Amino acid sequence: MAFSVLAAAQARAVPTGQCKLVYTSATQLTLKPFQGAALKINGAAYTLPSGGISVTNAGLGPNVLAYVYAYINAGAVTLGFWTTGHTTDTAAGNVGVEIMNGDPTKSLVGMVQTNASGQFVDSNTNRQVRSWFNDSGVQFFNATSTTVSTSNTFWTELDAGVRIFVLGWAGEQFAATFAVSVSNNTLGATTYIVPWVDGGLFGLYTFMHAPAAGYYETVTPNAGSVFGSDSVRTLALAGQVGAGTLTTTNKHISGFTLRR
Repeated sequence: MAFSVLAAAQARAVPTGQCKLVYTSATQLTLKPFQGAALKINGAAYTLPSGGISVTNAGLGPNVLAYVYAYINAGAVTLGFWTTGHTTDTAAGNVGVEIMNGDPTKSLVGMVQTNASGQFVDSNTNRQVRSWFNDSGVQFFNATSTTVSTSNTFWTELDAGVRIFVLGWAGEQFAATFAVSVSNNTLGATTYIVPWVDGGLFGLYTFMHAPAAGYYETVTPNAGSVFGSDSVRTLALAGQVGAGTLTTTNKHISGFTLRR
């Protein structure tokens, strides 16, 4: 048998999750052993196989936030997706284990946000697969040299090509640096740049007074906050002008998240 149930006394002593949920492909995730192989489910400890346990995206729709839970099916640890949220169990024998709301037979091991094709994605620009266990945070980065211009005197997203999508756990911190080279075709005109998070202004803006028409200067606003819930945050850049036309190039966003 690939999985073995430990004695109840052992189960209480074994760590809750010696495993990590990882991206394997656009259609598959794997729960792999990590610094051991024990996983606690409904008060009992189970041993994961050396190659881990996989689950596919079958049945998942596009742009869905789903939780990955481990449960026992015919004596074997099995993974499945539910949109039902999670809570920390307080029942004897399973105290401290993160479970599906109302169902202690399912232990939380991760979450995903599918893309428009209903597939998994985990890259520098799209961190949308997260493990509940042994995941201290993620790094992200995006850059583009595309030239984009605007004469808008109201805040406008500058370039969708530099967006970053980050899936985070409630309470997880994030910090990001935004950089862009900007110019204005009007001498003395003011150009404003601001972090654009989840489609709105975030943090303080930076600005440049054009010392000459077409003069380029790099501005670097920063932003940081906490995920208020399990959710995807969209990081981008926005700008506006007091007069003239703003032209941008060499845009990049980089940063990280941190779980405590």
